[in-house]
Amino acid sequence: MSKVHCRQCLALELALEFPPEHALVYALSAGGVEVASAIAFFQGEPITWLQAHELSDAVAARPEVAGRAVLLVDDGLARLDEMLAAALALRNGNPARLHVITPWLNRTALARIGRVADVVTTMMIRPPRRVPYDEPADPEAAACFVRQAEELHRAVALDDAFRGESGFLQESYH
Repeated sequence: MSKVHCRQCLALELALEFPPEHALVYALSAGGVEVASAIAFFQGEPITWLQAHELSDAVAARPEVAGRAVLLVDDGLARLDEMLAAALALRNGNPARLHVITPWLNRTALARIGRVADVVTTMMIRPPRRVPYDEPADPEAAACFVRQAEELHRAVALDDAFRGESGFLQESYH
């Protein structure tokens, strides 16, 4: 099983967790797991890609942040300071709810981002350590992700109520 396939399954599971609510979708770090594209597709909304040096301009360009649900998605490559800066810039726009979504996070990052976001959703909480991006995927975990994604795909086609029952997602509410 390829790492690309595993990443696509992970993105699918995260995307299917969020029912369409036409939330605004902001994303950091194009590439990586490509979660943002799947979430934006299911939300029926375009993605606004954020660059660390243009955060306030990007948020100011979309004044409809106020009172709306906002999904801030990290495709797995953003640095913690970039994610925090983006979350703070969006928080200053007075969204009804700021939901940070990322494939993986360490406990330190979860605690720091959780002070700004209303909800943080991640697939995996790791202890703080540096991990090379090209670390080989655990075959057993990858197979599990693929099975879950296939089950979700079939279930959603039959019954939208199945969303979110996979047990992989971990959320932190603040």
